[in-house]
Amino acid sequence: MRTRPFLLVDIALVAVMLLISVWAWPQLPSGSTIDKTIELFVVPAIGLLVLLIVLVVPTIEPRRANLEQSRTAFNAVMLAALALLLVIHAIVIAYTLNKSVDVLPPVMIAVGVLFLIMGYYLPRVRSNFMFGVRTPWTLSSEYSWARTHRVAGPLLVILGVVMIASAFVLSDTWLLVVLVGGTLGIAAALVAFSYFAWKQDPARDTGT
Repeated sequence: MRTRPFLLVDIALVAVMLLISVWAWPQLPSGSTIDKTIELFVVPAIGLLVLLIVLVVPTIEPRRANLEQSRTAFNAVMLAALALLLVIHAIVIAYTLNKSVDVLPPVMIAVGVLFLIMGYYLPRVRSNFMFGVRTPWTLSSEYSWARTHRVAGPLLVILGVVMIASAFVLSDTWLLVVLVGGTLGIAAALVAFSYFAWKQDPARDTGT
């Protein structure tokens, strides 16, 4: 499966983060060089780490054939994650330069878009150790993996829509409630569901 276009966009997103940091350096108030370095380059450093994951994970995945069949989903979600980091980086710097900038709504929209993309692709992801809803039960049962990911997709899409819509109508306090509560709630629900799906796996008792 061809991945070069995704990789080029990933590299471009990280490059834009770095360019924003270089541009912002002289714009920021004078202060500790260490503080400015942390503020301007932590998020790009995380972006470089994500880019490294994109490059390395496919070469070390034990279930490489399954990940290869899920490569489009993997590439799309990693690209969306880098785009989210770019949005966060730009918004944080904008807020640093202008305290009147509203930080949370655009971040919520970006996170919502990421969840929409994840929700669309997760039901298509094959069992692997690096990408997807990985619990002891999904990793040991193809049945649990498939059922859990079929449930995860719609849940993440719904959460993504709720996040995007709430960014236009809720206060920052309630946006945080939606962000943290929704994410943790779905994570807990999927862990529990993966266990019950594993319990229902017809192959579980036979050891296959």
